[in-house]
Formats: sequence, C-alpha cells, structure tokens
Amino acid sequence: MNAQQVKIINLGPTEIIAAWKRGDIAAAYTWDPALSAIKQSGKVLTDSEEVGRWGSPTFEAWIVRNAFAEQYPEFVQAFADVTLAANLEYREYGHRWTPSSPQIQAIARISGSRAADLPQLLKGSRFPTAQEQLAAELLGNDKASGLARVLQSTADFLKAQKKIDRVLPDYRNIIDTKYVTQAAHSQGSKLSSASSMPNSLPKQARNDAFNTLAGPATSAAEAL
Repeated sequence: MNAQQVKIINLGPTEIIAAWKRGDIAAAYTWDPALSAIKQSGKVLTDSEEVGRWGSPTFEAWIVRNAFAEQYPEFVQAFADVTLAANLEYREYGHRWTPSSPQIQAIARISGSRAADLPQLLKGSRFPTAQEQLAAELLGNDKASGLARVLQSTADFLKAQKKIDRVLPDYRNIIDTKYVTQAAHSQGSKLSSASSMPNSLPKQARNDAFNTLAGPATSAAEAL
C-alpha cells in the first residue's frame, strides 16, 4: 500500500476518538488519552520508537514567545534547567517508576493519561540530555538541525492539509539553543529547581510552569 491508496487527514486527539467511534477512520496515529480510548477496540501496528528509527521521530518542543523570553530570561532558563533535570531523573530512576509513583501520578494528572499505561509508554520515549539535544540530529545549529528538518516537513504537510496558510522557507532561525547550551554547562551538578524561578513572574504563569514541570511528559504515540 502506498500513500496514494489512502486518504490522510489531520485530526486532534478528541476528534480522533469521535471519528474512531463513528467508524469514519480505519487507522490513527495518536497518543494518550486518545490512544487508550481507541486501543480498546483497535490493534497496535507500530509505535513512536519504531517510526523514529524509520526517520520520522515524534517529539515535544517547548516554544516561548519572543517578548516573554526577553522580559523573563531567568525564568526561561530555569524552565529549561528543570525540564532537563526531569529528563535525567527519568533516565536514572525511571525503570523503578510504577503507576503509583508520584512522578507517574503527576504525568497522568497533567496529560489525562491512565497511570497504568504510562510506565510502558515512557519506555518508548527518549529523554535526551542537554548535550544530546545540541547535536545535529536534534536542535543542531545554523548548518544542520534535525528539528528544523522535521518542522519543515510537518509544516509542508499541514499546508497541504489546509491547516496552515504559510510555510517558512527555513526553520533553523526560530531555534534558540542558548538555554540548552547554558543547561549543558551545569548539568553535571544539581540543576535549578522550581523554587529558583523568579518571583517577578506573574503568579498564573508560575503555577502553569510548576504544573508542567511536575514530571517529564511522554511524547510516545502508537499507530492503530
């Protein structure tokens, strides 16, 4: 079967659940909580780890508005530090996490996923260190960036699906590695904690950040 023999449509997780229940779609590539819902009556064909080996990784990217970063650079740095610290924690101790572990419970609360499903889902994800994120296959630099390449192909797909109106000619100039670079210098020692985030940040923004940083979120997805 080739791409010309199927109709590919772009749906959000909630829309996928509804379309699956109606029988409007024959297959889906999605993540929790949609994954748990449709897996009850579907068969898993592949997962993100395998698709990544095929050359099409799925990942989560943290995006900050330019104005916010300029006004609160210390917070953005602390956010990067804490997120990368969570990655390290999972790499070192994640094999011990169970559905009842505080980290798994936090991820379930934030993502809406079932705690029972998360340990296995997390195993299908990579949690790169700061130094690994700076490599050409991920953030890279102005000459080579795996992230820029994936963003370009994703943007092209979304434009073809009429989900966006415009595609940038090059996505390398929107990738700022200075926060990860700084984190890489300090990752050998204890990184910043949530308590180090500047008090000048609006209260709601701080609360949102604390909720996000409760634990590393999974980007694992499976195709059914």
